[in-house]
Amino acid sequence: PSCANPTAEMIASCAAQAERILASTVRLEFHGLAGGIGHATVVGGRYLITHNHYPATAAVLKNGGEDQVTALSVFKANGDIILLKAPISYFQVVREEPQMLILDFQEYSGVGFLDSLGVASAEFRGGDDVLPQMGSEVAQIDWDGATAHVIWARVTALHPNGSTPSIELNSYVQQGASGGGVFYNGFHIANNWSRNIDRLADTGQIVRQYSVAALNTSQVAAMGNY
Repeated sequence: PSCANPTAEMIASCAAQAERILASTVRLEFHGLAGGIGHATVVGGRYLITHNHYPATAAVLKNGGEDQVTALSVFKANGDIILLKAPISYFQVVREEPQMLILDFQEYSGVGFLDSLGVASAEFRGGDDVLPQMGSEVAQIDWDGATAHVIWARVTALHPNGSTPSIELNSYVQQGASGGGVFYNGFHIANNWSRNIDRLADTGQIVRQYSVAALNTSQVAAMGNY
């Protein structure tokens, strides 16, 4: 039994897990010549964990957009507006990793900006804290081009070492789902990095479709769990 194929007794619990995950999931849209879209997870009431392959580099975002990015919009998982074409000055890039950016929307009068707007935060782990195993089921953010949803995927490979620790999943998410969270036992552990297709060299026949997620590092977790 799993949330991918739940028993009757599991359906409500799995739906509640998905609802909690979606409550902390947002879609980002950068506007301008180097605009792009992606997804992110809210943590600590003020931070967004997202991917790091937007058309605009982290250096450009740190530099106020450099006329390549002029504004940012943030939407809830269901498409409702949180911010619409807000100035880039609304956030700062506080950490950059090969496949991860952490954006800080600050706090005001001791309250995180996203918290003040009623956006839920996810619990967050990194390093070896809650590393899944081969075959573990995880919840993963995907979307249909308009709204986000949760799919349940299995871990098919683990790559915990190297410059970008990652896991492979037996799912094939849609373009634009990059940055969306991957959750294990309710904790955010990774964000969508890429989707891939393996083909036979001689015939081109597809033998595997899968996605790769970049794991939260121990260095990110050491930032204090926000």
